[in-house]
Amino acid sequence: MAEKYIQSQLQSKINGVLSGRNVMEQRVNETRTGLVGAERSFNDFIISSARTIAEQSGRTDIDQMRIELETVVSARETASSTLTTVETGLSQSNWARVADTLNTQTLRDLQQREREIKEELAGVVDGSEQADALRTELVGVLDNFRSRANVQLEQLRREIAANRAVETDLQLQLRSNILTSNLPPEVLATMYELQQNAEIARTQYQQMLVRLRDIEAQAYLQLADSRIVSEATPPSGAAFPNTRFLFMVAGILGLLLGLTAAFLREQFIGGIISTEQLEGIVGPTTVTSLPSQKRLGRSRGGQAGQEPDRADCHPALFPLRRSGAPPDDQHRSGAAPGPRR
Repeated sequence: MAEKYIQSQLQSKINGVLSGRNVMEQRVNETRTGLVGAERSFNDFIISSARTIAEQSGRTDIDQMRIELETVVSARETASSTLTTVETGLSQSNWARVADTLNTQTLRDLQQREREIKEELAGVVDGSEQADALRTELVGVLDNFRSRANVQLEQLRREIAANRAVETDLQLQLRSNILTSNLPPEVLATMYELQQNAEIARTQYQQMLVRLRDIEAQAYLQLADSRIVSEATPPSGAAFPNTRFLFMVAGILGLLLGLTAAFLREQFIGGIISTEQLEGIVGPTTVTSLPSQKRLGRSRGGQAGQEPDRADCHPALFPLRRSGAPPDDQHRSGAAPGPRR
């Protein structure tokens, strides 16, 4: 999962850089188009003005160079048109068009043989030995036709490249000769403007091309913002439930609840509530329970707080009353003297 996240993050950064590359590539194409237009405008102006400049300056070398340049340009355009037509014909398997365009006897013979084989195939039984032989021969003729046509195409490409190089050299020579000649101010100003436009377009194109290559290099030098410090290992035990911890917490809570319950019972709820309980605590030999003095007086028709009749009480209880002990439920042990309870 972590590796997939890192790969996704890295791919996202690369896609962001490539998106910027696409925008820059579009700008480069626009700048290139502007550069081509500026150069073409400058060259067209020079060629169109070469005759006038040669007549005004009296320089025949400029006129001769102009004628040679026009011839080279015409030859290059013708070769380019032929190349385009042949490539289209080969892609569409239009052998007659290719043969007519290249206009070579070998290709015309091969195209004629290809037509004859197709006519013979139309008159034989499909699947027979003669039909198979004709198809084999047809494949060989077409392969030979393509190979020879490709040879002609390669020659056309070399011819176009050579014409373009000659054209460039002639344009530079013609431009240099014209700029060094005595030109009218109007022609000189226009030529300078076109030349500067071409130079500016060339500089912008070079800068954008360098920037485009830098962005393409950055796209493959991106690093992920995250990395794996340590791979996750399987746990030694279950993370939940933690049995040992739960038992420990349950024991502590149970102990606290028990102590709280014992404290509440001892201080607020519990106490000695029966003679049997008292006997079990202090271990007496004789336990006596005294009735409430209020209930005793009420049952005898007396008033609350009156001294009970001494005849009704044990003689040993009168010192308790004289010492100020409460009249309710007094208990005394018959054992050895001890604290009152």
